Amino acid sequence: MKKLLLMLLPVLGLFLLFGNLNVHAEESANLEKELYEGAEVEVMVNATSSYQTKFVRGGVNSFARSRAGLNALRSEMNGTATSLRVFGTVGGHAFGGIVGSLLGLVASNVLANNINAGANGVSKFIQAGRYSGGARVTLTEGFPISNISTVYEATFR
Repeated sequence: MKKLLLMLLPVLGLFLLFGNLNVHAEESANLEKELYEGAEVEVMVNATSSYQTKFVRGGVNSFARSRAGLNALRSEMNGTATSLRVFGTVGGHAFGGIVGSLLGLVASNVLANNINAGANGVSKFIQAGRYSGGARVTLTEGFPISNISTVYEATFR
């Protein structure tokens, strides 16, 4: 249940951001920023692996400080992307029939691809032999990050 709530937190943020069409887009963006900016959660997968997730400037940053944490983060991101693809289509169908299914499929695939790109970034840290690293996921991109508060892509030498 906790995992499902963590997966739905960004979706809730998007709903609050775009859900009220009567609110001006700029006001809505400010509301989202006030509600979520800097919100942070520590996810304990087991006794040896954990990672942090934090809302930073319109995106979700996840960061692990151990090799086990990196593996757990990569697995969680891949699982979230898969679940999003399935439930995006099913949820779209529940709310909008066949047209909703198609819209849900397209929208969930776009976001799931960004989450998978973030998971691939975490894999780069693992392959490079690093013990800490993470990923940033937004509506438009996913990439590796070198600390929890950054908005810039990490570089590998």
